[in-house]
Amino acid sequence: MAVTGAPDASLIRGKLEKILASNAFRRAEQLSAFLRFVVEKTLEGAGGSLKETVIGAEVFGRPAGYDPKSDPIVRNQARRLRVKLDDYEQQFGAGDAVTIRLPVGSYQPEFELHEQPSPEIGPAPVLQRYRWAFVILGVALVSGAIGYLLTRVTPRNEEPSIRPATSYPGFEYEPSLSPDGSSVAFSWNSTTDNFSIYIKDVDGEQPRRLTSGSANDSNPAWSPDGKTIAFLRYRSEPKLEVVLTPVAGGPERVIGEIRPRAARRYLPPQQYRWGPGPSWSRDGKYVAVADGCESREDTPDCIYLLAVNGPERRRVTQGTKGSAGDTSPALSPWDDRLVFVRAQTESGMAELWLKDLAGSAEQQITHDGRIVHSIAWRTPGELLFTSNRSGAILLWRMPIGHGSPTAISAAGRQVRRISADRMMKRVIYSDIMRNTNVWRAQIQGSPPQADRVEKLLASSRQNDSAEYSPDGGHIAFISDRTGSQQVWVALFDGSMPSALTGFEAGTPVGSPRWSPNGNEIAFDSTRDGRSVIYRVPAKGGEPKLFASDDADCMMPTWSRDGKFIYYIRSRNGQSNLMKRAVTGGSSVLVINDVTSDAIESFDGSTLFFGRRPGIWWVPIAGGEPKLVPQLADVNYRRFVTMSRKGLWWISNDAAHINFFELGTSVVHPVVGLSRPLPIGTPSCSVTPDGRSLIYSTVDDSGSDLMLLEFR
Repeated sequence: MAVTGAPDASLIRGKLEKILASNAFRRAEQLSAFLRFVVEKTLEGAGGSLKETVIGAEVFGRPAGYDPKSDPIVRNQARRLRVKLDDYEQQFGAGDAVTIRLPVGSYQPEFELHEQPSPEIGPAPVLQRYRWAFVILGVALVSGAIGYLLTRVTPRNEEPSIRPATSYPGFEYEPSLSPDGSSVAFSWNSTTDNFSIYIKDVDGEQPRRLTSGSANDSNPAWSPDGKTIAFLRYRSEPKLEVVLTPVAGGPERVIGEIRPRAARRYLPPQQYRWGPGPSWSRDGKYVAVADGCESREDTPDCIYLLAVNGPERRRVTQGTKGSAGDTSPALSPWDDRLVFVRAQTESGMAELWLKDLAGSAEQQITHDGRIVHSIAWRTPGELLFTSNRSGAILLWRMPIGHGSPTAISAAGRQVRRISADRMMKRVIYSDIMRNTNVWRAQIQGSPPQADRVEKLLASSRQNDSAEYSPDGGHIAFISDRTGSQQVWVALFDGSMPSALTGFEAGTPVGSPRWSPNGNEIAFDSTRDGRSVIYRVPAKGGEPKLFASDDADCMMPTWSRDGKFIYYIRSRNGQSNLMKRAVTGGSSVLVINDVTSDAIESFDGSTLFFGRRPGIWWVPIAGGEPKLVPQLADVNYRRFVTMSRKGLWWISNDAAHINFFELGTSVVHPVVGLSRPLPIGTPSCSVTPDGRSLIYSTVDDSGSDLMLLEFR
């Protein structure tokens, strides 16, 4: 229970020291210095002086008068500090007298005092006090002896130190450490829209641009001798060139082309869930990449070796029919072993596999069905990988052949691509920050126009996929504000948010959809490595499995009469629209080749759905699907919702929310957008009368490179 009044300074300093002594802060020297500086300044009464330039100079050693627009280190580190403070409070802060927070938009911390229960004090029997003293002493002696023996026979899992390697404007992705760990190559969009490859000394400031042009260059990888960078070049067509370029500068050389699964969906590499390579062999003669196992569009991916000099192309993994395939190859720098990700589903559920290239056997080395993003070899016997196995995307270390993965607590909670040097001393990773929130626009007039826009549901983390209840009185949405994704419900004005589900950390949850009577919510999640559909009472209760099979079942929507639930069934690259009665029975195929959510018209006569290249419609009574001419090139097909008079959708330039009036077939721009969209979420909803519209945007995002150093 929070109480009013300013906490005593000694309480605040005590809490500060407790935070800084924790594992998450002890090795994060810059974040610890940042927190100590702003807390002490605030306690001195100088909180109002905590400006970005002041902190940059006092904490991060920037010169007086530096430009924070070109060097946003304070903003970037403040985002990390807020997340680490929130994580600390959730894990260790319960029962503390004081909570320390750094509010969004400010560098002055806030202190919240909590009422402490009064202990019951009474005399204890003398004999009982001495008995417990002996028991405690005995336990301490035995524990100390056991601990001493364990440290003698078990190597200590040391915690690395952490510091920023880059802190530039824009997004720094896909880092690759040079073999000796002294330099890093990475992909950066600088002040432009396209990404190029840059190189910098790990301990230096200024990067050197290695590639240029209008294409997107990504996924750099150093050759074993440190003289060449292999990378991927993405043009407008759905393929990637595998390119080699000298580190010292010189002509580039294309050694092959690949069309991995993500490329066949026309995604740029920065939006790939998994990296398709390249990864160098230890002798520098080959690079490993992911490509389609066959020439068909719906084929899974396999791992191939491309010869650096010559036309040889050799397939080294088999893929798995019915899965997304094999990707994220990581060849050992010391021998002929290959570790790769075998993706079970398009939603990201995957396992790590190991293969000795001298043989044919493939060995599964993880068995928990979580999202895995990236792999790196730290030593000949230890792997690093990023996964959501405990909720956030953390960095994990795992001995090969024995032992369980353990998290590296010094790293962030949104770790993506990782790389390690051959000296077994340094690891670098992309630290992703992304905050999505729900906004509300009040709509008036004819044609409709936004009268007032305001932030409705917000936190420092994810808040999206919001949908109004049929009566407009409640909102269902997805949030990870408590550490893991759950379905939440709030009142129409955003007040009284509460979690409706309690899935295990690391379980993806999405697409909440109200039943027409407002009594239930359908949503998608995962189970046994596949996407499935659940139903849960809107007032709370245990979610019940509704649709699952040997494919991914996702994106549920209700029929207007509440008798059926439509959903997408995806398998082997083929996505079809199905429906199943809420009373049970078999699922029925509705339409082939559907890529996103189906929506029934309010009179129940027409079904709208997403299919490349836009929004289509078909009479529910039967007939051939037709492309809606005015919506022929809609890219954001999950950002479509319906009121009684028409469809609301996002323009391709993401500049407006538009209204398509069914009666006149006229398109009206309604709400201007100035922030990016959370792609892949159904984050647009409107009340049936069209008077209130909610949608989500990415309000803050960034990516920097962070360096871990092991002793």
